[in-house]
Amino acid sequence: NTNWQDEILRNTVSTQHNLTARGEIFNAIPTRLSIGFVEQEGAILTSNFERANVSLAMNPSFFDDHLKVSLNYNRAFTNDRFAASGIGGALRYDPTQPVRASGPYGGFYQHYTGGASDFVLANGGTNPVAQLLQNNNTGKSFREYGNLNFDYKFHFLPELKFVMNLGYDRTEGSYISRGDVNGPRSFNSNFSGNDSFGFENRQTESLDTYLNYKKEFKNLKTDITAGYSYQSFNNDGFNSGNQLDPNNAPDTFVGTPEVIIGFFGRANFTYLDKYLLTLSYRRDGTSKFGPNNKWGNFPSIAAAWQIGDEDFLKNSEVVSNLKLRASYGITGQQDISNPSLYLDKYRFGNANSQFQFGNQVIQSTIPLAINPSIRWEETATAELAIDYGLFNNKFTGSLGVYQKNSRDLLFASPIPDGVNFTNNITKNIGELQIRGLEFSLNTDLFNTDDFNWNVNFNATYIDREITSLPLGLDLDTGGISGGTGANIQVHSEGFAPNSFYVFKQLYDNAGKPIEGAYADINGDGIVNASDRYIKDNGAPDVTLGFQSSFNYKNFDMAFNLRASIGNYAYNNVNSGSAQYALLQDQSVLGNIPTSVLDYDFRNTADVLSSDIYLENASFLRMDNITLGYTFNPLLKKFNSNSIRIWAGVQNVFTITNYSGLDPEIANNGIDNLIFPRSRTFLLGANIKF
Repeated sequence: NTNWQDEILRNTVSTQHNLTARGEIFNAIPTRLSIGFVEQEGAILTSNFERANVSLAMNPSFFDDHLKVSLNYNRAFTNDRFAASGIGGALRYDPTQPVRASGPYGGFYQHYTGGASDFVLANGGTNPVAQLLQNNNTGKSFREYGNLNFDYKFHFLPELKFVMNLGYDRTEGSYISRGDVNGPRSFNSNFSGNDSFGFENRQTESLDTYLNYKKEFKNLKTDITAGYSYQSFNNDGFNSGNQLDPNNAPDTFVGTPEVIIGFFGRANFTYLDKYLLTLSYRRDGTSKFGPNNKWGNFPSIAAAWQIGDEDFLKNSEVVSNLKLRASYGITGQQDISNPSLYLDKYRFGNANSQFQFGNQVIQSTIPLAINPSIRWEETATAELAIDYGLFNNKFTGSLGVYQKNSRDLLFASPIPDGVNFTNNITKNIGELQIRGLEFSLNTDLFNTDDFNWNVNFNATYIDREITSLPLGLDLDTGGISGGTGANIQVHSEGFAPNSFYVFKQLYDNAGKPIEGAYADINGDGIVNASDRYIKDNGAPDVTLGFQSSFNYKNFDMAFNLRASIGNYAYNNVNSGSAQYALLQDQSVLGNIPTSVLDYDFRNTADVLSSDIYLENASFLRMDNITLGYTFNPLLKKFNSNSIRIWAGVQNVFTITNYSGLDPEIANNGIDNLIFPRSRTFLLGANIKF
């Protein structure tokens, strides 16, 4: 009767304190200093997080405000203890055994065979509680980041100003990992316990600088900007490996430096305060691509017409604002995990890949994957929208349509054997089209001295379609557990990305699913991989948002609702675990979800690709709600002082027909039992004096 999830999950208490002081140094330098402390217990046993941070902001100005300087500097210190196990192991572990028991494993129950002098760890996983308590994985980090901004308006030409922003972000992180000598994973090895440590340093530097010229010529306003940007990324580190392992090999690494630079220009023109035109251009370069593909060119154009200012609407009692806007532009994307994929690279082989010539042993060098033709992914976006205000702007919002066409998509896809030094590589493939419709509405239903009620609603419809793939061939994706190399999704022309690729489940006369029985979709008399079909995907067709805030005298309340409609989830927890054969976890008893009673399936391999595990995951969720009361003023000498006491809840409720843990935590629509979302109850006080 051991509920292993209850044993490793817990209710927690967390605290957060912030103190902020504002003032002027020497009556000339506006300054803000903030200090914060956070202590947070993790929902999994042993996990814990602590952070202390301080931030300083200074905003002096010089030369009669011609030169404005802004300095922001932040330091943060964190201490973590990381849980050594997730809830997946707790779901599968034998529920007929206790948490603690006598034996060789430090007082914890663990499957084993053999006698008192010859304990052998049995198959079937490890005790989830022991896995947490017998491992101590801790980490520390120090981060400092900030920016220094100079804004200079030329004395001899006040319409022209020069802006330069310098940014810096550095993180030093270290970890220590120790495992009990009685831990089950080390008990039967030729060494006991675990003792390892490591560190990693990351550093980012940035520079943005531009000239801006603003000038008004009678009925024409101009705003022209030209500039340059630079950003670099560097990292290095060390991993000791398990120092108790005689075969351990420490590892020192230096990451490949990354640099992104850009030249940009933008011109805004406004005529009669009613007709607006914006032209912009970027030329960006990245170190992630080869010499012939480093640079991308990204122009855009946007225009707007302030219809509400025209004579035929200027005095309207219904339409108080009406603006028509349209835009077209191209953007680039170069975010890939391997920043040197275009280079010829080799690595040294380990002790098992050496060559002997006579009495001499030669260490091997092994070529790595390479794609010299990798280049920018580009997206062209066209948008048409109307911004509106009705009844003296009591109701405001917008209605817009857009279309995005992406080409040269960056995607990790399989390649034929013998073509490269890998069977899967990131490359540019295919084209994708996304079309959408967006609507928003904001209104103050009531706005009086004592009572205010604001409501905001937004809705988005999105349609996604892959319009082109190399040679028109489908690409399998969406890896799932339960089978080696199993995928449940596909990229296919004419369908949304990550569409589910499944067999159509057959049922008996009583409506019970038949294990391993699927429809012959193509009618060739044989049920095989060719009979899988495309059904739905993990992205919603429609998303809705509703936010509302109330103020009545000193009381305030606010909440946020979201809805997702049309998204589906593949329940990999059920497909990979809800089969009777898994009641025996190798040589011992295991645990399976009770949903097995709905299917009566026995073997995972026979049912893994069934559409029976594909569920509608649409939902309505209240993300948060808060209620507060403000006492003010408490001290008559200081009119600005006040105390606001408030309480709230995060993750208030979710309404859904999805049977899994959470309809929203699925990875591209695949639910692999990701960590559960906590419901948090908050109590706070904001003190101002």
